[in-house]
Amino acid sequence: MSFAAPFRRIGGARRPVRAAHRELVALLPGEGEAVPAPRPPAIPEGCAILPAGPFRAVVAPPPPGPGRRRSVAAIRQAVARAALLRQCRLEALMPFGAVLPVAPGTSAAGLDLDALAVANAPEIEKALARVAGQAQFQCMLDWDVARAPTRFAQAPELSDLGGAGQGRKSAGPIAGGSGDVDTALAALARRLSDEAAASLDAVAGDSLRLPTEPGGLLNLVLLVEQAAQPRLDAALQAIDDIWTDGFRLRLIGPAPAVSFLLGRIRLAQTGDVDQARVTLGIAADADLADVDALARARRGALKASRCGNEGIGFDEIDAAHSLLSAAGRLGDAPPGRDLPLLTFHRDGTAAAAAAPEFAEVA
Repeated sequence: MSFAAPFRRIGGARRPVRAAHRELVALLPGEGEAVPAPRPPAIPEGCAILPAGPFRAVVAPPPPGPGRRRSVAAIRQAVARAALLRQCRLEALMPFGAVLPVAPGTSAAGLDLDALAVANAPEIEKALARVAGQAQFQCMLDWDVARAPTRFAQAPELSDLGGAGQGRKSAGPIAGGSGDVDTALAALARRLSDEAAASLDAVAGDSLRLPTEPGGLLNLVLLVEQAAQPRLDAALQAIDDIWTDGFRLRLIGPAPAVSFLLGRIRLAQTGDVDQARVTLGIAADADLADVDALARARRGALKASRCGNEGIGFDEIDAAHSLLSAAGRLGDAPPGRDLPLLTFHRDGTAAAAAAPEFAEVA
């Protein structure tokens, strides 16, 4: 089976909406659901906003590569520039409403944006609702390890050392050190990190802890509602007040929720759909637009799997159901058309890690 792309009329002709030689940057709510504003927001430089079914798609030229310079340093610089350009584009899109970032490097060439939107409409609507009115912040907390034994001499982790660590000229490792002071500092660092994370989690709808750099206490990504942002500021100030001249607290944001919902696209072919039919036991001539029939087939397959009759996992059954549901939304089509499937992932990476500018509380 193959799939029909929804068409819109352009200049009197029926043509699928395409975006050649560009990357798909993000998806936005439809025009009618845009955030009211006294004047239309400015489209980020180099970007274009195209209709995509009931939604809108943002496309842009891919970032420049390292050119003829193929050294490791040149490649790293190109990657950093691309990450910064992408982040600037995503942040500039926030006045348009909820932003659903798509994985970097997703080509829009040959991609039918209307078909993408219609086939995956329930997933896109759910994702938009998930991030509406929220923004992502990244909080990084470092400390002055060398002076920590003096500042926290009365802390439970250090109090039994009798001041042995005070006045150390060398910071030493935070974790894995051989001395009692290093072990105590590692325990203190864990407690301070957990307490700071707990106070920030209290004002966030969701959070992700990321690895810290050497000397770091906390690297936390937060999803925060707009109304809760003053509480976030207060929580950050309370953390800074613990040790104003020894803590270094950096905040990056607001930004779209890249770490919590990142869209990834794969193209399903006719063979994938045929296999999904077999998985759910659906006849080759069955109407995939029959939502109730697909639901019954899914329940039957799950029941058979629980009884150990088919040897098919629950994830495989759900994936087959999602694929056939997307195909049913598009209907019949000329042969050879791939089906764009969109899934959203909790990526767990810092959206703004490459940004050079940030707010600092210190």
